Amino acid sequence: MRYKFFIIILFFITFYISLYCQDNFYGNYLIAGVKKTVSLDLEEANLVDVLKMLSQQTGLNFISTEAVRDRKLTLYLEDIPLKEAINIIFKANNLTYDYYPEASIFVVKEMGKPSIELKTKVYYLKYARVKSSKIQREINTKIEEEGGRSGETTETEEGKGIKEAVKKVLTEYGKVTEDPLTNSLIVVDVPSQFLIIDELIKKLDIPLPFLNSFAFSKNFSK
Repeated sequence: MRYKFFIIILFFITFYISLYCQDNFYGNYLIAGVKKTVSLDLEEANLVDVLKMLSQQTGLNFISTEAVRDRKLTLYLEDIPLKEAINIIFKANNLTYDYYPEASIFVVKEMGKPSIELKTKVYYLKYARVKSSKIQREINTKIEEEGGRSGETTETEEGKGIKEAVKKVLTEYGKVTEDPLTNSLIVVDVPSQFLIIDELIKKLDIPLPFLNSFAFSKNFSK
């Protein structure tokens, strides 16, 4: 009697576990096997509504997680096979799915941030000065001692803005930091962005007449 009871309990446990276990391999097989094509003409539609239309047109059940249900999609598809339509929609919106065979449901979710190759490059500045560099502090002190000069600030235009200018051309994965000891900028970003960064720093890292005269007077006074 106890043995039969144990078998029944084990059966129900196995059933409920299988109900919530995903099988994306079989899900891919189902999507590839759908003969119906998909047609959608939508602008700023919620993802949950797009999935509802896919379900109605294909006979498969698509739902979304709460995190992505209100994502806006604009798309136009005409007589596209379901597998191709899924690839287009999901890749363009960084989505993926889990398929639960016992419930026959595709649960659409965020794919997550893709792995991005990043590059680090150090720019040793020749003329522009990072804000906290030793020579920039000397320049600021010199200006303060002389009571300031007309039209001049305590920071060079390059020293004030070169880091901020670089920030503006970085991708979402990029960052820039200053190294006052070597008067350099350390930039991290995707490799393709460095053509723009190189050109920008080349244009900004140029000599100013005031800095040249300051360097001359500094050397002359030694």
